[in-house]
Amino acid sequence: MAISLNHRQFERWREFIYERTGVMLGTDKAYLVEHRLAPLLEPDDQNDLGRLLLRVRDAPTSHPLCQRVIDAITTHETSWFREPKIFGLLRDSILPRLHRDIHHQRRGPVRIWSAACSTGQEPYSVAMTALEAYRNLGGREVCHQEVVILASDISRRSLQMARRAHYDRAAVARGLDDYYLRTYFTSCGGGWQVKDEVRAMVEFRQLNLCDSLARVGLCDLVLLRNTIIYFSDEFKRGLFRRLPAVMSRGALLFLGTGETAGHYTDAFEIIDEAGLIYYRLAEHPGHAA
Repeated sequence: MAISLNHRQFERWREFIYERTGVMLGTDKAYLVEHRLAPLLEPDDQNDLGRLLLRVRDAPTSHPLCQRVIDAITTHETSWFREPKIFGLLRDSILPRLHRDIHHQRRGPVRIWSAACSTGQEPYSVAMTALEAYRNLGGREVCHQEVVILASDISRRSLQMARRAHYDRAAVARGLDDYYLRTYFTSCGGGWQVKDEVRAMVEFRQLNLCDSLARVGLCDLVLLRNTIIYFSDEFKRGLFRRLPAVMSRGALLFLGTGETAGHYTDAFEIIDEAGLIYYRLAEHPGHAA
């Protein structure tokens, strides 16, 4: 039997999803909710997504069924080295500059946060980029001492896949060139396994951007890319208001192509470097984690 939502049920699902994830579904997305949540129905639900909502509405977000709903609804689109200019800038400019500051004892290790990391391609791309940069900055061991990467996502299932760090041929074909595949992966079980020297640089942690960011700690570089496009304007303003509290002085923020912080906050200065737009934390932003 086909699953269908009436208008009232859809609006309740939209409200629930927004409250739990910050994702604001368009008014034309009833089909998406129907398609993605239908597999979660149990026989007692009688093909009624309203009954499913009753079972999760008052449950904590950590509840297994809520987690399954979040996994089903949220987008897990990702690829390796997405927007390559960013990784070139990290390798050739940002990381060498921060390394010099560490060498002259002007700062401690570099902390990088990959927010909404999905199945791990972005943080592992950052780790490989750092290892490449440190070929000329002291080598792998120095890189491991000086660069720390935190990767977070709301989806427990995505994080399990990221920690496993095993990718099939279709996944590695999305943005990963032969050099990085040969250098930082081993062929394993019909797919490819990320090498330990890369995996050791990344800590994965479940984090809902609706919640406090205090657990993130202070970061020097934040990758919040291709994520805020799914959020409402209200949620974006709140997130950008809280973000400076977990960013060190002069920390950098990278958003995805087509995303902007400018309409939602004045806490960041815009940097345009060779056509690449990113942000630097202003001297006196408001702080509220």
